[in-house]
Amino acid sequence: DPLTAFQHIFTALSLGDAMEELVKPGLKRKLVSYGVSEALACKAMEVLTPEKLTELKGTVVTVVFTGPADPLATIEQVFTDLGLGDVVIDFVAPVMQKKLKALGVDAAVAQKVGESLPSKMEKLRPKL
Repeated sequence: DPLTAFQHIFTALSLGDAMEELVKPGLKRKLVSYGVSEALACKAMEVLTPEKLTELKGTVVTVVFTGPADPLATIEQVFTDLGLGDVVIDFVAPVMQKKLKALGVDAAVAQKVGESLPSKMEKLRPKL
């Protein structure tokens, strides 16, 4: 598995802990690139322990090394596994508001869309 291989390389080259030097920064960068707020990505890194990493290895390898086939489902899994809150309220709605504003939609309309997402998410999920 890639994580074990990287740890061997890091150890052999005296580069430190692969989790602290590679996995956490890589996962944080990917989460932020998907639209997770910097503060929430930092919170995720705080709760990501070696034990939790072992538990989440498949998800983390997918996010950091291979890229998920379904980014929303993968982000949802990360949110659930790390206890980061509600993926719709804390991730999807803010990202949607930001994207709408970037497209020139009025801020009040973007906010209304973001606020209505939690109740409409199951209907919208297949379209995302």
